[in-house]
Amino acid sequence: MTDRAVPTVTARQLLVLAVITAVLSAGVLVLLFGPARGARNDLASLRTDLAGSRQSINGTLGTGREALAGVRRRRAGPISTA
Repeated sequence: MTDRAVPTVTARQLLVLAVITAVLSAGVLVLLFGPARGARNDLASLRTDLAGSRQSINGTLGTGREALAGVRRRRAGPISTA
């Protein structure tokens, strides 16, 4: 039989471990339920706003394309001599 040293944990080490665990747990809870929750809601509404803006921009782009096509048709039409 061999004598092996059994590691012992002191009360101070347990206290340090408990403090570290408490700080990390508090940090996780703050990240999940703190001010970031409002930021996530803001991001969700921002996505909705961006979708509306994208539709508006696409409509404006379509109108611009139609106007450009009209100008090109007029320029390609018969040349009038005045």
